[in-house]
Amino acid sequence: MRADKILNLVEIMQYLMLHNMSDEAMKVYRKLRDEVGAMGIPTMTLGTTELQPDNSNLTGVARPPEGKTLAGELKAQMEKKGMDAAAVAKAAGKDVAFVEKVLNDPDVKLTKREAQALALAFGLDHGYLNDFISLAGHAMDQTDPTDITIVICQQKEVYNTADINEYLEYCELEML
Repeated sequence: MRADKILNLVEIMQYLMLHNMSDEAMKVYRKLRDEVGAMGIPTMTLGTTELQPDNSNLTGVARPPEGKTLAGELKAQMEKKGMDAAAVAKAAGKDVAFVEKVLNDPDVKLTKREAQALALAFGLDHGYLNDFISLAGHAMDQTDPTDITIVICQQKEVYNTADINEYLEYCELEML
């Protein structure tokens, strides 16, 4: 893993540890600390992060914007960003058939992680992410380590779902 990715993971793990001192979190943090040490990065940097995710939009309650639909918002963002279904699918780590189903089936039911992956494909902030996933009946939750990790990645301008999944997998969290 590249040094910049490890430093991002350090910040993610520090935040998660501050809010969840479970044995699993400690185990993953120790593994990460050892990797960082093996790369020659001074371990004293592990305690100096200033990262504080803005949890104001992590309500845990789905509040869809009035008058909007999931398919309509997906189409609007695709037009705004100049993306077709194939580009969205690639950016979201999904296949084209999945994106087309969301665009064309008004009764499609997405998991929270599928909705998050689609929203991340557009590289927008976590306020937008919460609005978008609320259209699928979900909400960001400040007690969910996966949601917190996604917000931290957005704050660090990491929108690539493959990179985010790498962080989530390393932390033994649910992937997108």
